[in-house]
Amino acid sequence: MTSGRIALGLFAFALITRLPFATTNLYAPDSVLYARGMERFDPSDQRPQPPGYLWYVLLLRGIDLVTQDPNRAMTLVSAVAGDCNEVAGIRLPSIAVPPTVRWP
Repeated sequence: MTSGRIALGLFAFALITRLPFATTNLYAPDSVLYARGMERFDPSDQRPQPPGYLWYVLLLRGIDLVTQDPNRAMTLVSAVAGDCNEVAGIRLPSIAVPPTVRWP
């Protein structure tokens, strides 16, 4: 089995196992500030806190168009980002290390 298939399987497994345990409310102060930033981006008014992370807020707004729930949008972005980290942890060594150096 190739490392790509293993990575894809772990991505799907991690995403499927994370989503049932997603929060239903904004539990952290930062999530509240990001939800406010999704409504109106203005770091000077704590929407969200400075520096504001414009690209993150824009990504959340795009996901929120589909989910219609700021908390669900943040949860999905966080889960997918975490899963991409797992995939990178599997794929990058196989790309960066020559085959002669790898373990059998």
